[in-house]
Amino acid sequence: MSSSLHDGFASLVRAVHRHLDLTMPVGWTVEEGRAARSDIEVEGVAFSLRYDPLVDPRRMRMQCDLGPVEAPPVPRLEDLLRRMLELNFVLMLQQRGTTLGIDPDSGRAVCVIDGDLGAVKADALVCSLRAAAELALHWRRHGLLDDSVRDGVGTQEATHAGLHCHQRI
Repeated sequence: MSSSLHDGFASLVRAVHRHLDLTMPVGWTVEEGRAARSDIEVEGVAFSLRYDPLVDPRRMRMQCDLGPVEAPPVPRLEDLLRRMLELNFVLMLQQRGTTLGIDPDSGRAVCVIDGDLGAVKADALVCSLRAAAELALHWRRHGLLDDSVRDGVGTQEATHAGLHCHQRI
């Protein structure tokens, strides 16, 4: 297990806090060989930055809380889940490592971006955080690509028209 990757996650988290003018929690540390997590908020949207060397010491992930599944004004749960799967397909094509899902612990919709810890730069991660916050705020205001945004077309066309989730970490 590489100590430099562990230190890299800690340095990345500190740099993100600096970029966003956030205060690091008192006593926050990353212990070698153990999973680490930093919870932050961007534009009122909750995020967690996560690193688990036992899963993959070369990878980190950003998890964005999009909101409760039942909140979007979507007529049926099946329609919502279909739209999430459509958007997952588009994200798979546009951004390797980005996934929409439902967190099994909270039941809330999440956007998870997986990144190569050795290649992730703080400024790119901050751009990804802001793009994901925009997606979460859109989700909360309009539901996931509701029909007024989709204009009756597939998610891919609607994504290009209104959602900017093209940043890579």
